[in-house]
Amino acid sequence: MNYGMSTWLLSSGKKPKSKSTTKTTTDLRLRARPSITGAILTVMPEGAEVQVLSRDAKWAKVKYGNRIGFCSVKYLT
Repeated sequence: MNYGMSTWLLSSGKKPKSKSTTKTTTDLRLRARPSITGAILTVMPEGAEVQVLSRDAKWAKVKYGNRIGFCSVKYLT
């Protein structure tokens, strides 16, 4: 299964929720796709403010600075 950003959003079957802002609870990897094997774009420090663009039970698509990627929802407030 392809987990590219647009494919993931379409195949999740969920409409993106309204954009919200949250913080990371630990240093957290921002990944290119919603998978632990997804390329690491950067590491967001603990307490970093991110804009949540959409989410499911395990992964959130977030905007951090000028980057958009995925991170685990377990480490967001």
